[in-house]
Amino acid sequence: MRLCALALLLTSTAASASPTLDRAVQLYERADFYSASIELEKVLDGETGDAEPATQRAQFMMARTMAKLGFSAVALAYYQRIVENPLHRFRAQSLPLILELPGVMTEPVLRTYTAQEVPPELRDAYALHTGHADQIAATSPLYARAQLELAFLALGESRPDRVIAHAQAAARDPALAGDAARLIAVGAAPAPAAKALAQIPDALAVYLRSRIAVEDSGRFDRVLDSVVLASACQGVPVQDLVPRVATIARETTALLDKILADDDNAEVFEHVEHLHGDRPAEIAILLELALSRELVDLRAWHTELNAELDRVSRADKAWQTTQVAAEILQELTVQDSVFAADVGKIEIHRMQAMRGALTGSFGGTHRAVPAGPDARDGFIVGIPLCTALLAGKSAPVIAGAQQPAPIAASRTTQQSCGGCAATPDPSWLLLILAAAWLSRGRSRAPRPTARA
Repeated sequence: MRLCALALLLTSTAASASPTLDRAVQLYERADFYSASIELEKVLDGETGDAEPATQRAQFMMARTMAKLGFSAVALAYYQRIVENPLHRFRAQSLPLILELPGVMTEPVLRTYTAQEVPPELRDAYALHTGHADQIAATSPLYARAQLELAFLALGESRPDRVIAHAQAAARDPALAGDAARLIAVGAAPAPAAKALAQIPDALAVYLRSRIAVEDSGRFDRVLDSVVLASACQGVPVQDLVPRVATIARETTALLDKILADDDNAEVFEHVEHLHGDRPAEIAILLELALSRELVDLRAWHTELNAELDRVSRADKAWQTTQVAAEILQELTVQDSVFAADVGKIEIHRMQAMRGALTGSFGGTHRAVPAGPDARDGFIVGIPLCTALLAGKSAPVIAGAQQPAPIAASRTTQQSCGGCAATPDPSWLLLILAAAWLSRGRSRAPRPTARA
């Protein structure tokens, strides 16, 4: 039905369209999107004398063209202009296409629509993207994701019973089980949290349950998960985690002090960009940053912007010299610069909190605390968990005086996390952000812009 309506709308503007716009549409239909973008730019620049119905069509076609070329951020900027005009001929047709874009930054644009404007087949997706997860029925394919959203909300409202109920429902989707387990461990008291985690068949849930037991036993006053996991997932036997944790906690504190010595948001962002997990202290910081939902949302969008900037640089050389390519590059560069400062500000707050937490963590014991896939009375850190956290690498890498040299992964023992990666490659942060904590946007970052 939507396709028929769109075809009729496109046909109704065709009679008054210039030859340039007609040619652009034909190029789009032939999947020659680069050439189509050049012709559409001429219409939008006013070179063809097209009237408003035709220019609105060109604007809509340009948004679709940008999406086809992989420039989601630019496409969203064009869609934003469309939906903000209540009289735009292509406003309704833009909604399903916006829902297909990466979800991190679509929420402010989607909120421009009223609930009455959303067709029944899109209501669940619209509700999930706009903060109305409670409207999604249990029969919906998006129900598990909606329950995770509601668990986040319950956490913010300090309602531990609701956190557990919603998170357990979300954990029925294996892809969401780790996120759900984390929410339960953070949002509920130790006893009910441990009981709920026991019902989630996930490696992170198993670790979190063991961590609660270690804390309850009084052997540690407080545990920082990021440091424990950075300590345990090193591919060597860990019969006693205490000496290693103490060392890595000191190293992490020193690295945080070095990064936070620079109070410029953009500079701090660049410091974090150069943390590639070459040392356990770096892994600990990256893991800690990956637990901030807002930061993950912003990082995901920044990753998208970088990917789109890379697409511009790899595009057809002749196309790169055109006005449309110049405007795309400008749009992406401005957004990237703004996001770097925004992300850096949040990273500063998160790392300051981590610095304070390290001061009060890991006290209260000098006794042996084991860690490994089957550690008794210690931290249960299985190989699948380490592999997931360290982006699936199977061989540790030791950075020597010259070039880093790969070494064989250690054997698995009953008290080790053998075979887990010690040092992931530079893509580690992007992978963990995408795989471990990427969630539908609640970002408060600046909205995208595009010219009218």
